[in-house]
Amino acid sequence: MSQGGGFSDLASMRSATPLTFDYKMGVIEDIISAFPDINEILMWDDRIKHCQKMQLYLDSLRSRTADRFSDATVHYVPPQTIFMDVAEERQLVRSMIDAHNRHVHERATACGLTPDDKDYSVGTLQTHLRLAHIGVFLSPRSSKALRKEVRSPRGWTPEANHMVFVNNGATSETVLENEVGAKSGDRVTIVVDCIGTMYGATIAVRVAEVKDMQGNVLTPRLGRDEAVPYITVAYNGLEGFRLSRTDSIKRWRPLVSGRLVLDGTIGKHFLTASSLVMPKPVINEVSIGRLVCHYWPELRGKEIGAKVSEINQRLSEDGIENLEENKDRIEDIVKSHAFKTQEQELPM
Repeated sequence: MSQGGGFSDLASMRSATPLTFDYKMGVIEDIISAFPDINEILMWDDRIKHCQKMQLYLDSLRSRTADRFSDATVHYVPPQTIFMDVAEERQLVRSMIDAHNRHVHERATACGLTPDDKDYSVGTLQTHLRLAHIGVFLSPRSSKALRKEVRSPRGWTPEANHMVFVNNGATSETVLENEVGAKSGDRVTIVVDCIGTMYGATIAVRVAEVKDMQGNVLTPRLGRDEAVPYITVAYNGLEGFRLSRTDSIKRWRPLVSGRLVLDGTIGKHFLTASSLVMPKPVINEVSIGRLVCHYWPELRGKEIGAKVSEINQRLSEDGIENLEENKDRIEDIVKSHAFKTQEQELPM
């Protein structure tokens, strides 16, 4: 991508948004290089900060191209975000995975592929739940009290429902029982004492103390000594920020009310993960599909599958098993069948 000169703050801007900014500006640079008659650039984006950065870039572009462009403007478009119910979102993802898996099987069948074919390179997707961490999930009363105590900007995505308590992935439950001395299902109290923000991104409260119902202090295990336990109250999803930005909060200031006591229950937080399941190879089986594609290169899709069925029927009638040791005989049958077909198609 051509970068040119005269834009002193370009490096810092790109470091802030390394993917979206670089990509969009690279596309613009490539297009105007390929089409020298273009004299106007109009862009639209739904993030204010990106609009500002891209406008600075276009201003620089105009200055270093001798005002080639009569207009180079980035227009802000208010985002229209649809927040889906968690159950509906999972159902949507599940339907997409099911559609992919059906397509994989249909493709294999239509092309006459068998699992040992090198062309059978697309596997199906299988989902499973993965333990992400152990958390303390606030009671509805505590969540409501926290949202009342800490107001978030209008339009932000509300949270205020749980804190990460043991962050050791798959071994979190073992660490919880052996090192913390607690177990899933235990009720606890949480004391929060400070508020922290990432400007325009996220707002959270710091957890000062966690105790069980007997008054014993329970120490969170977050995987890093410098990590601060917190509860995210809300985040700016409209601008593309996520919960993880709360990890970057460094400064905390006392709550106006001093300390707020909340209650909750220790529980497991799962994420849905996926894995690629490749077809298991069938030992000592000849690929009829590959032979069909070789001797009938003009066939496509379901035509290949139909021809494979014909060959399998012929093998069954002749009592020939589809084994590697019969490869030469099978290929002779396919070759003979192909020649007969070609002879029938010759004009009289």
